[in-house]
Amino acid sequence: MRFKISEPPKTVRFWQRFNDSWVKLSLTDQERVIHHSGGPTDEGWENTTHIYKRCGCMILLDIHWDARDCDGRASSHHEFEFSILSPWRYVVRLGDGGTTTMTSNEARPATGIPQHSRWSLEKGPQGKNMRLPDFNLRDSYHRDHAAEAAGY
Repeated sequence: MRFKISEPPKTVRFWQRFNDSWVKLSLTDQERVIHHSGGPTDEGWENTTHIYKRCGCMILLDIHWDARDCDGRASSHHEFEFSILSPWRYVVRLGDGGTTTMTSNEARPATGIPQHSRWSLEKGPQGKNMRLPDFNLRDSYHRDHAAEAAGY
């Protein structure tokens, strides 16, 4: 992916895992992709929603989880972000069988991107390289509705 810092690509493509399968997502600016999964469980039900949204140079990810089982209802929400201008992180195999991580910043001068924001390049199905964003957690909460009702 080569582009000038002031000109992000029109479409950003990356891989994510859904229901034990890899899925390639493509997002243009202001586009949203929503993935919903869930249904009955042995003790109740569970639902999870992933919402990906591209806002300029940022990919935002909201994960909503809601469930009910024999202990009552629980829910959580996590907000993540990732800058598409982030440098790459390569996993390199060493001669002794170990691995190390190398980062490429050559085309990206100081941009104000957090140092923990990285693209990962990993081998996927059929040995193909897959681009994976390492999302940064912005905010999260968890609610145990039964505990709240009991006054905890």
